[in-house]
Amino acid sequence: MSLLKARLKRLENNYEIVRFASFLIEVRDELVEKVELSRLTKPGFVEKTASAIAKGSRPLLDEEIINNINFDYLSQVFVDLFKTLKERAAVDGEVDRITQGLKNDSNFVRKLFEYAAGLLDEPPANVERELLLHIVFIPLQPLLKSINQLNSRLDTPTYVRSCLTCGKKYITGVYRGGFRHMLCSACGHLARVDFFYCPSCGTTDPHALRFQRFQEEPYFQLEICDRCGAYYKMVNEDIVGSVSEDPMLLDFATIDLDNVANTVKQKTG
Repeated sequence: MSLLKARLKRLENNYEIVRFASFLIEVRDELVEKVELSRLTKPGFVEKTASAIAKGSRPLLDEEIINNINFDYLSQVFVDLFKTLKERAAVDGEVDRITQGLKNDSNFVRKLFEYAAGLLDEPPANVERELLLHIVFIPLQPLLKSINQLNSRLDTPTYVRSCLTCGKKYITGVYRGGFRHMLCSACGHLARVDFFYCPSCGTTDPHALRFQRFQEEPYFQLEICDRCGAYYKMVNEDIVGSVSEDPMLLDFATIDLDNVANTVKQKTG
């Protein structure tokens, strides 16, 4: 068992959302093997995505790119996903309502996607946006990897304020090969940034970032910006090996660090 999976298992007793996330990860790993990447998109998707990236667009917020996702096929995959959730997880009637929406509304999956991505204000289902984002992205894993390869930002530092693929604010990051990277906990995009750069407010002041290290787990580090209050859960991959291939696991396996960060901010705020 990997370090993060062992940590996730340990946190299940204290956090209900971690128990559900653990189940989602299990279902995701089973479902992704069945998803056909070639059926997730319409012809010309790669070329249009590359063109959008070259223009500075975030692919999963770009209407033309979204229009070239095959939501008909995605709806079929979602039926299987929510059927599994209903059969194997202790969830409320919301799964039934989502399943009914999948049957009755041909645009329901697109609405779920756009709400999760922050493009719609009205929720098509009563599910917390951040959790819904993880659920919606489960069958899209092969597509996300393909987009992120086209959207690579690893060669030089980038002054990025939110994920370059999906627009989500950063909360996790990794140190790899002596460089600092921000990791999108939703889609997995990795962007190299300067050591003292805060992606939330844009400051590069080396005195603005504070670092909280952990004696028992030296591979984890909290970085807190005194200027804007943002914090980042960082992992040193040079110590523990690669963790960035599973951003959802990384985010939920470090959920206790969110509490630590908020406590530190309250004490020093």
